[in-house]
Amino acid sequence: MTLRPLSQMRRFVRGGGHGASAFSVTVSVSVAILSFVSDPSVPAISNPVTVHTEWPAGSAWQEGEPLPDGFTKAAVAFAGHLFAAGPIGIYSSAIDAGGRPGPWAKVADSPTPSAGVTAVALRARDAVRAFLYVTSSFPSFSETSGDVWVIEVKADGSAGAAVPVTSLSPGRYGTSLAVVGPHLYALGGEWWSGGSYTGFGTGLDYVDVAEIGADGSLGSWRRTTPLPRPGSWVAMARGSRLYALRPHGFGADAVLAEVAADGSVGPWRRASAQPDRPFASGGWTAALQGDFLYLAGGPLPPGSTQVAVGRIGPDGDLVSWEENPADAFNGPRGFPALASDGRHVFLLGGGFQDSQFARPDPATGHLAPGTPTSAPSAPLRVRAAAGDASATVSWDPPAHPSGVTGYTITGGSMTSADPAVQVEAPAGATSALVTGLKNGQSYLFAVAVNTAAGAGPGSGPTGEVIPSASRRWRSIRPPGLQLRDSTVVGSQFLGAGFAVGYAAAPLAPDGDLRMLVGPGYQGEVRRQWAQAWRATGPHSACAYQISGLNNDGEMSCFGDDDFSGRVLGGGRFDFPAERLDGAGAIAGSSIYLIGGFAWVGDTRVPQADVWVATLGSDGLPGAFVKTAALPEAASGLDAKASGSDLYVATDGVLLHARAGADGQLTAWAPAAPPLSAATGRARLSVRGGLLYLAGQDGTFAVGRTGGGGEVASWEIDPAESLQPPVSDLFLGDGRLYANTASGLVVAGIDAATGHLMSFR
Repeated sequence: MTLRPLSQMRRFVRGGGHGASAFSVTVSVSVAILSFVSDPSVPAISNPVTVHTEWPAGSAWQEGEPLPDGFTKAAVAFAGHLFAAGPIGIYSSAIDAGGRPGPWAKVADSPTPSAGVTAVALRARDAVRAFLYVTSSFPSFSETSGDVWVIEVKADGSAGAAVPVTSLSPGRYGTSLAVVGPHLYALGGEWWSGGSYTGFGTGLDYVDVAEIGADGSLGSWRRTTPLPRPGSWVAMARGSRLYALRPHGFGADAVLAEVAADGSVGPWRRASAQPDRPFASGGWTAALQGDFLYLAGGPLPPGSTQVAVGRIGPDGDLVSWEENPADAFNGPRGFPALASDGRHVFLLGGGFQDSQFARPDPATGHLAPGTPTSAPSAPLRVRAAAGDASATVSWDPPAHPSGVTGYTITGGSMTSADPAVQVEAPAGATSALVTGLKNGQSYLFAVAVNTAAGAGPGSGPTGEVIPSASRRWRSIRPPGLQLRDSTVVGSQFLGAGFAVGYAAAPLAPDGDLRMLVGPGYQGEVRRQWAQAWRATGPHSACAYQISGLNNDGEMSCFGDDDFSGRVLGGGRFDFPAERLDGAGAIAGSSIYLIGGFAWVGDTRVPQADVWVATLGSDGLPGAFVKTAALPEAASGLDAKASGSDLYVATDGVLLHARAGADGQLTAWAPAAPPLSAATGRARLSVRGGLLYLAGQDGTFAVGRTGGGGEVASWEIDPAESLQPPVSDLFLGDGRLYANTASGLVVAGIDAATGHLMSFR
């Protein structure tokens, strides 16, 4: 065994950030009892974890009794007691008159000892009893659990057993719980389909609410207004208001929303003041007390001991954030628990068994007595608007502008490793133009004040923006999302990837993709030949997919009112040939599979075949038979149907055919007049007498169809052109989407002309 000297051992438990305390260490080994002892002249408080912490005089934080479990991640206060949740159990501690937690006692077993409790929320039943709601989950080889439990706790510090209540669907980990009145909320989190190499995961923006019964039971969970971004948030409640925070780029997003009497959540709005330091990559926690919100902690290692103090204004808005080294807690912690009893703030666990407590100044919110309010304060309400390879960043002046000599605007890409960009602005400025950005990349910005002494506090992050050369097309996703033959059903977009078959992505009110979800791995990875969609109702549809290298197909039906496009059913069917790179469409009760190529030895041989099958009462196709072939063999096609009219974009020509009552097609003919733009690999979308086409060179055309289904006229506006290549084109409710070289873009449609509307 190699023993490190004490000077090296300190590195493993050192403090981080300003004001971090010193440590000495005792290491105990059961086989051969060895010990390193600190300077005996320095009094130390023993910690069973083997760490002796030296508490410097004048610290804002004091030490309470050590916890039995150093991995406590969640805690609440009730009736003079702290209740802390760890992997093994639920513990309670009486808080003395000075705020110090006393000896801890285990009062209940953890409902999931393998993962530990990750979130708690408390609903007081009366002055002597309360309901403690806990959830615990972890990504695993099986699908993530959505289990929730309730534990009755009492004012004497005792607790009952954990009782399961209504589970969350889908299951999730990293969610946050909060109580407002008689309602329990579960906010955000991450979902994992299970498995290792074959699993699929995504962040969630869901906010679910359930009514709390008189006995602590929960009613059914229902969905309310989603969070602005998917992922794991820290959520808190104050009165009838919810607060949520999540690390993001240059700091953290802080948002708030009002809660109605029926439990529904109003629109989320960004707080005027945003934290300007990323407590990032996990390990941080938050708590509310009075008019202040506290952020503490950071990842471990290297860890952070800093505490950010957010001030809440009369209308509930967060109006400032301040950090002062004097508020720092003692030693870094990863994922600690932060709690408040209304007089004190408590920091527990986070990889160490010691507990800490501090008493905030009710006037300033700071933990160290006499800590002054910093001046100048940070810029407020920072925001950004995308332009062509640029962005305009705007802000409101600081609430306390004394000493501001100017501003530094910093921008960074969220989708590349490009270096940050910086722009300087004078003291009186409230906006700045940032140029030299890349279209199609996602950016965040922050604004910091400059003073005669140097850089001052920062604004925290703006929302993400994606610069675009077009005034008609708005970028909503950077490049990399592979979609083909997609559709929009109700409020949910359902698309198809080349490897995993299909995916689902709920749409935000502005048409953005809230998150990309989907069933993940679906058997063998195979290249898709064709996909067609059939609407089965205003909020449901079925996807029909033909595999590329084996002659089989799959039908999967979805609704848009739940996670992952709630699966309604499905089945498999046979196809009589092996093809790749063809197209599919559904007209009436018939499904058509068109063109593509087949391998003959090592040669790709294009095909002209068109196959049709009748959809049965169960939605599955019957036997496929041939119908009118294409004039020439072709692959790389796109096909769309409108009523009984079918349109196919082949190499250099747009074709049209009409389906009869028996599903058989008339002969294919060019849709006249011809379009000068190259249509090979063109993408199509058609609805209500309008046909949209994106050519391989990025040309975008609007065609008006006549009574016979032919295209009567074309209109081309250069301002509507796209960055080629275009892999997908599909219509939503009053919007048109395109997947391009610059990412997924969306444009509004003018109902009168069918052309695209400018968004800036």
